[in-house]
Amino acid sequence: PKRAEKSAEKVEAPPAHQESEKEWRIDSVERLNHDSLSIVLHAMSSSFIRDEPGDLWHLDVIKEGALFEDELKRSYTPLSTIEEYKQGIIRLMIKVYVTGKMTSYLASLRPCSSLLVSPPLATVQLEALEGLVMVAGGSSVTVALQACKSVLARYPMGVPVHLALCNRTVEDVLYQDALESLVQEHAGFSLQHCISGGPLPPANDNCRIAWKKGRISREDIEEKTAPTMRAVVSGPPGLCEAVVRIWQGIGRDPER
Repeated sequence: PKRAEKSAEKVEAPPAHQESEKEWRIDSVERLNHDSLSIVLHAMSSSFIRDEPGDLWHLDVIKEGALFEDELKRSYTPLSTIEEYKQGIIRLMIKVYVTGKMTSYLASLRPCSSLLVSPPLATVQLEALEGLVMVAGGSSVTVALQACKSVLARYPMGVPVHLALCNRTVEDVLYQDALESLVQEHAGFSLQHCISGGPLPPANDNCRIAWKKGRISREDIEEKTAPTMRAVVSGPPGLCEAVVRIWQGIGRDPER
């Protein structure tokens, strides 16, 4: 079997651009926790889409190089929907890395600054599913929300969707309200938090929300999946590689 793209479909950005990048204005910047920001952008010109990107899509954010500097580019899966994009709104979550040139630049921006953004780009198509298991690490919660919402909207009647969200501490878990809303609104959706360090929160009464101390394991995936379910993993390389090994180890179809 090939790498994560085939076994559990590691989310990566394809190289092609559909149209030229455009300037967007930053409307607001909000700190979410110790290393993450929420940035809302507004289109400075028409945000026309030539081709619909599909279920999972992302944007390239670009910092043009000054004299003797290289261009910087980073892909982000937005929290906003494709309909919001058409209305000229993008909502991004930015995890800031101390040594990251691009994320440090983004963290320095303030309202009324401008940012160069690509048109929507297709990531992965999620069609003809009998179920989805999504594994996401840290800031890839944005990919997880987009994937789970897309599948639950397309198959509202009983297609199982399980999300395993991996973080170092409980404080690192973002968008808990949005995740809990999916649990409340969709009987087929279940959520497991894997916390590798620090204490867990108090126990909750919802049997479809679980908290586990430790990293994701073979049992976590095997107990929540069926052989016909599709798998998608997004996050740090170590997590993606571990999930691929688990997926192959429990005998799941490597093409799913």
